[in-house]
Amino acid sequence: MAKRKLLTRRDFIKAAGVGAVTMGVAPTIFLPRQAHGASKELKILVWSHFVPRFDKEWYDGYVQKWGETNGVKVTVDHINLAEIPSARPPRSPPARGTT
Repeated sequence: MAKRKLLTRRDFIKAAGVGAVTMGVAPTIFLPRQAHGASKELKILVWSHFVPRFDKEWYDGYVQKWGETNGVKVTVDHINLAEIPSARPPRSPPARGTT
């Protein structure tokens, strides 16, 4: 019966190193650099500032500039602080049997 030559430790370490480097480099070669989302739209619901000019002159301008820079369509809705509880989605009913 002929003896089979086994894989030496040195050969195993070399193969493992090459495999690790390959696994680390492969995603940068085969995957795109930027993920493509379903939509490039962002909707923001924020309370109205107590100084109305702040919303229009600073916040909205800043958000639109950010949207243009990042290629995202941004919509900002301002509501009064008292209207926030009615604008959020309703809660689900509590589960039966919980205390």
